[in-house]
Amino acid sequence: MSNPVGVFLKKLMVGKSKNLVSLEDPFVQMPRLLQGQRVTGILDAGASHGRISGKFLRRFPRAEVFAFEPNRRYSDTLQQYARVEPRFHPYFIALSDEKGRARLNLTAAPGSTSLLTPNQRMRELFSADASVESSIEVDVTTIDDWVQSNGSPPIQIMKFDIQGAELKALRGATRTLGESASLVYIE
Repeated sequence: MSNPVGVFLKKLMVGKSKNLVSLEDPFVQMPRLLQGQRVTGILDAGASHGRISGKFLRRFPRAEVFAFEPNRRYSDTLQQYARVEPRFHPYFIALSDEKGRARLNLTAAPGSTSLLTPNQRMRELFSADASVESSIEVDVTTIDDWVQSNGSPPIQIMKFDIQGAELKALRGATRTLGESASLVYIE
């Protein structure tokens, strides 16, 4: 017999997508966590359509968002947003632990596109979405190299939604994490 409290908590915490569900909106919590700190730079890794970047810009009116999205499927949308929002800066490059070139696996669902090949579990859980339709070679850089090459903007917030490559990107951000980052949000 199952525990009714456990069943209730599972339904509450795990949505239909089988992902954990937050009880509080993280974009409401972030300004509270950083209260008293001036946020001027936000890194959005895995920017896709730019919706999360827009949330950041509304919550942090003095900040600029540096949005990274290697999937060219989103380039028109992000470039259009940059034309109307001067604090939004898209970069069509992937973030990793080294500079160079890498294969980007384009999946049936654009949100599953990754530098990593979907593993067996991902293919079992999301068979249609995680199927690789093609792969392309893209430029990759580290966050530390990008920061240094772009005038060393302070980055107080880092958001990652890069389909399993978050650890690689963080490994390439040790200097930035130590010098300016105050909050890291990982999907």
